[in-house]
Amino acid sequence: TGWSDEAELVRSAILKLNPDQRLVVVLRLMEGYSTAETARILDLPMGTVLSRLMRAQEKLQKILEPYFGEINERKETPVPVA
Repeated sequence: TGWSDEAELVRSAILKLNPDQRLVVVLRLMEGYSTAETARILDLPMGTVLSRLMRAQEKLQKILEPYFGEINERKETPVPVA
């Protein structure tokens, strides 16, 4: 799988999130704002930002697991040492 294919899968998965979760993911994980900054930008308590982020990450994991499961398994396979 090429990088552009993987990026498209992630983009599609993010678009499946509800708008509140998507906004937190974009600000925190893509734009790099801190939790406090994200809370201030969205005028939300920090706990709300953290719970939305957690739920979004759980949903993204479920959506993407069928596509990236094999990649994770390959990375965990030990490399023989000569």
